Amino acid sequence: FFSVSLPFCASMRPYDEQRFLQQMRSAMATLRNVLERTKNPELASEVPHEYEDKYLAAEFLTNTAIVAVVNGLASIGMTSDATTKLIALNKGSPVSLRFASQETCKYLRETTRDVESATSVETEKTSTLFGRERTTTEKKTTKLITKVTEHFWDFEYTFEVCAFQGTNSAEKLRLCSRTGKTEIKTSTKKTPRPEVSCITPFDVNISYLLDYLNAELQPTFRIDRSANACHTPRRNPEVDNTLAFCGRLFSWCTEVCEYFTQRLFQVQQNHGLDLASLSTVGVFVPVVPTFMGPNLPSVQSNDEPTKPEASSSTALTVPVGASVTAVLPSVADLNRYLSEQQRGLAERFQRLATVFPTDSGLITVEECRVVVVVQHLQQLCQGYADGVGHLEDLMAKQLVAAIGKVVTPAHFAEYMQFHYRKLFRQAYEPRAFCYAVRRPAHYPEGTLAIEAEAPGGGMPEPIHTLVHTADAAERPMYFSIDAATKVQFTGEHFVHGYVLHKFSGTSGAQLHLVARARQFSSFLVLVGRIQSRDVFDPTFACILQNKDEIKIPLELEQIPTPKEFRDAIESLSPEQQRFARAIRAMQLEGTLFGICVVQIKPQLERLLRLPPDSLTKEIQLTQDLMELFIKYQVPSDLLTACDDGAPTPGPVEAVAAVKGHVAEMKAMIAHARRAELEEAAEEYVRDELQSQSTDDRSEDLSDLLDDAEAFRSVPKAFKKSAPRGAGLLQVCRSAAAPVARSAPRMMMKRAAADP
Repeated sequence: FFSVSLPFCASMRPYDEQRFLQQMRSAMATLRNVLERTKNPELASEVPHEYEDKYLAAEFLTNTAIVAVVNGLASIGMTSDATTKLIALNKGSPVSLRFASQETCKYLRETTRDVESATSVETEKTSTLFGRERTTTEKKTTKLITKVTEHFWDFEYTFEVCAFQGTNSAEKLRLCSRTGKTEIKTSTKKTPRPEVSCITPFDVNISYLLDYLNAELQPTFRIDRSANACHTPRRNPEVDNTLAFCGRLFSWCTEVCEYFTQRLFQVQQNHGLDLASLSTVGVFVPVVPTFMGPNLPSVQSNDEPTKPEASSSTALTVPVGASVTAVLPSVADLNRYLSEQQRGLAERFQRLATVFPTDSGLITVEECRVVVVVQHLQQLCQGYADGVGHLEDLMAKQLVAAIGKVVTPAHFAEYMQFHYRKLFRQAYEPRAFCYAVRRPAHYPEGTLAIEAEAPGGGMPEPIHTLVHTADAAERPMYFSIDAATKVQFTGEHFVHGYVLHKFSGTSGAQLHLVARARQFSSFLVLVGRIQSRDVFDPTFACILQNKDEIKIPLELEQIPTPKEFRDAIESLSPEQQRFARAIRAMQLEGTLFGICVVQIKPQLERLLRLPPDSLTKEIQLTQDLMELFIKYQVPSDLLTACDDGAPTPGPVEAVAAVKGHVAEMKAMIAHARRAELEEAAEEYVRDELQSQSTDDRSEDLSDLLDDAEAFRSVPKAFKKSAPRGAGLLQVCRSAAAPVARSAPRMMMKRAAADP
């Protein structure tokens, strides 16, 4: 009993260069034996050619694949007459190819037979005669006879390959069919197979194949180069449809092949047949993307078309309006390819006839013929996909070789900058989104930029945007801090337009908002959306000072285009359409990203009623003010240079007044902190003393401050941090710093606010 595990693939494999080149080396050896001696077939990469030659090669490859598939189907009954009928039917409704099978299993008989097990048992017999022992050997053979009951079942199946129009499978055109039977032997009276089993039919639509065959069964495939969807010889609607058909045919062949080899052939027991011969070795696949190199010196070639040998073959001709160049194989050469395909199939069928019987069993020449044909059709589909994939891969490699590198979205953005410099005037040229935060005639406080980071890494670079600048001094804008506070701001407004470049299948560049502050500088960054002409809705805000740097990733969301939106809501109800339009209107209004930068020093000067530029060189004063406002949240009225309605002092007097207020506030805060720290230290000492025994404690805590026993109860770590000869209170004060770190912050604020 011989079996073979055939390599199945439910779908075509993607293009692999190494696998393709290995197959082409074998095909080239066959082509040199098929073609005339002067012909020199080569890969397209080895022959100089033009871009139009790639289109012609894709067309010839597709036409060859169509004819090769028709010739393969002709081996299982789709003859020229049948194909002509199907072409006529295809003008009405689509035509499908169907493989159907039905299985039955009936009980035949029960037999009983004896099975002997040859077992020989030798026994020795010892006897005593007149007091003397005598040993005699008697050979005795024991045979175990087992009664075996066997049950026999009659398994019968019928398969057919037919074609039908539309869904009318009753009026079908039968291409081939067969009925086979065998006996199945079991040891129990339990049916090994279902009594009746109707396999779900395997259907494949072949209308695409018939569309490109004319009445003379000549292929008519052409690529519409003027179509907007036509990009390359591989990327166009015609080739895409051909690949889709090849994928469907490939899956159909897989189902048929698996039915025979994995299901039906397993039923027949002890057949003794070599299933390894069910292969397409020696069958030429004519779908090869070859170009013709310079002719080899030999006898004069004859380019007369060669007719395929089989009477049911379909010859290849040049489609109407197509041209042929010298680098492409001639029609006669392609017909020789097809003749070699048919010769290989006929030779393979002859070998099958010598290996497999023609009786009424399950594994006969007819079944094996179908298996070989569907395997060959799979090779044709895979060969076509690899052929057009090779043309696309060749073009990509040639483009990379011309440029010198693989173009990424970052490279394309770099080219667009180069293109913009030629397209726009200097005033309208896109500029880098990187701005210095500064006042006129002042040193920059920091920088603000939107940087793009490529997916593959590299140094982030600012994006380039189209910018419109306007001074909105007469048109202020507003943003709200809370429900009761609205802030008005003016200044320069910049409107940016940015085109993000990315290739299909890539994520594109990652954008980040980057803000950096210089030493002794500070500013406020607000990020949000522009809700209307004069309303800015901040979502996040951050104060940057003293070399702070933030890097915020910008997550971009893509909304449908107007055409996509119209197509999406076309079949919705009127209520759903109104709802979708309302949501889209909200999205469009909220998609304008906004950044607002507020410089802090000018606002402090205005808040404290100081003259402009008063805090420019007052670095320490500015730092103290920032600490008081941010950390302690001191009211600004306590630090202003003058009260409302009072005469405004001079610049020097105003700064001095603010400095005095700041110094008083800092002294008050320091005093409150010391009092709080001392209180915390005393609480710590009180807790430590209360944890001692009653004999070591005094009733009055004021007496314990000078008590030596109380001094000894203080932890040694606190004594070491205190000056030599210090008393208990000094030790507690030195210990107050680490203790105060655990004190609640609200106590410090309460002490600072206490007058």
